[in-house]
Amino acid sequence: MNKLLLIIILAFVSCKSPNDKKPESNATELAHFEAKIDSILNIDLDVNEPGVALLISYDGKMLIGKGFGVRNIETKEPITASTNMEMGSVSKQFTALAILSLVDKGKIALNDEVYKFFPYETFKDVTVKHLINHTSGIEDAEDAFLKDWDSTKVAIDERAFYYHKDSLGNWNKMDGHPLTGLLGAGGIYMSVDDYFNYDNALRNNSIFSKEIHQLLFEKNDNIKTDKSFQPNMSYAMG
Repeated sequence: MNKLLLIIILAFVSCKSPNDKKPESNATELAHFEAKIDSILNIDLDVNEPGVALLISYDGKMLIGKGFGVRNIETKEPITASTNMEMGSVSKQFTALAILSLVDKGKIALNDEVYKFFPYETFKDVTVKHLINHTSGIEDAEDAFLKDWDSTKVAIDERAFYYHKDSLGNWNKMDGHPLTGLLGAGGIYMSVDDYFNYDNALRNNSIFSKEIHQLLFEKNDNIKTDKSFQPNMSYAMG
């Protein structure tokens, strides 16, 4: 996709690490592995062009957290593990987490009808669970932001900008998508450092109660719409 500027590579890998291996041996193997990763990414990524961030973690520890390329072509500021990048559709998880926090506190229920909170005909027979599982059948309303949203009102520290390479090989800043600055969509930024902390929190069940944590990865068989789902399909956080 030639309009994609920055790709966040998140690699949570499992590697055998026998107990009888010395720490020095493990460190050497990791250094060799990192050198191979560097050689692969440096083939296609110029140090002065838009690039990517890489995270590899194992057993709750960050093995590799680094960036390749720059987050801003004009200033040549490099991408690092702390560079904030647009989450895109990954932000849907955090919208769901915010709702589940209310469920966990007993303020709302997953089976509550959305009409109860927003009395519009569209939300009749649509539950909170339908919305966070993307199974409500409600049509996308993204076009509503095309004419009203000012995408220039974004103030994120150490953020990566969005660029597009044209047919002549020139990078052009394309940071004006209508949803770029929308809180809850393009307006949510995270670094690989943040993703690492988030991943550990999920694995350690430290965000919600045990019951809610079990719901996070529970497959959903309650498909309300027949527009895009097949009977054997399920939708879960993972």
